[in-house]
Amino acid sequence: MSLPLALSANVVNLMYVIAAIGLIIGIKRLSNPATARSGNVVAAVGMTIAVVFTFLHPAIEWDGGSIGIILGGMAVG
Repeated sequence: MSLPLALSANVVNLMYVIAAIGLIIGIKRLSNPATARSGNVVAAVGMTIAVVFTFLHPAIEWDGGSIGIILGGMAVG
């Protein structure tokens, strides 16, 4: 069973690229004390995008398997 809001894999992959760019920019901004606060926000937004779109990926099965592994990894982390 897929989530009704499941998006195409191409849209999810595009959002992964946007999230990665956000993370890279955020980490770069952490190197200067004057921009560290905004760098942290940019990196957090990028990571949030990655997590949300991981759950919206069409390959995720909400019956157990895939979602259980993801939630287990999040609990360990």
